[in-house]
Amino acid sequence: MKTEVFADADSVAQADASFIAAKARAAFAARGRFILALSGGCTPWPMLRVLSREDVPWDFLHVVQVDERIAQLGHPDRHLTRSRESLLQDAPLRDEQIHLVTGDPVLDVTDSDVAMTGVYQGKRRMTLTYPILNRSRRILWIVTWREKAEMLARLRAGELSIPTGRVNRKQTLVLADRTAAGQRTRLRSRRCRHDPRRNRCGSEWIRFETRTARATPRGRP
Repeated sequence: MKTEVFADADSVAQADASFIAAKARAAFAARGRFILALSGGCTPWPMLRVLSREDVPWDFLHVVQVDERIAQLGHPDRHLTRSRESLLQDAPLRDEQIHLVTGDPVLDVTDSDVAMTGVYQGKRRMTLTYPILNRSRRILWIVTWREKAEMLARLRAGELSIPTGRVNRKQTLVLADRTAAGQRTRLRSRRCRHDPRRNRCGSEWIRFETRTARATPRGRP
């Protein structure tokens, strides 16, 4: 498992979208199509909005749901509703390129690609099973915000007691922001080269380069 840490959730979203777009182009060149399986939750929404503006071979991309709550079409609890708002309404995808989870009323199966879960947050949901997830060519975890720091640490430690611990680690890339990775965000001040009496050039030195942890001013590369 490889982990890359970025300054904030927006930086993670941009990196995620760029990574997926590059994989989509490579898959189209090699196999003529690209299948993207999307999990639910709010974490992917910013990434999906960025992805809709990326250079992607949309005509040859298929979107598959990893899991879905049992609710009426268009209900705000449905993951598909949020996916449509974030990606599908802006990306040029046809209805036949969007594949909804189809039900299999079995929990924790190994001989089917889809299973029905128990009740969670008031609803049951259908989900892809471990066998099909572990057949993926690439698995991307998007982890942002401080509340996920403990779970990310457990994932990286390889704990099998959490659901994500049973997902194939060899094909996995984790993209996380600094707070989820358990790193403190520090502010640094530097002398302004234009005016040595000032500590900053009209903007806070608050954005960090991810691999060097070097602060740079907002708006500069």
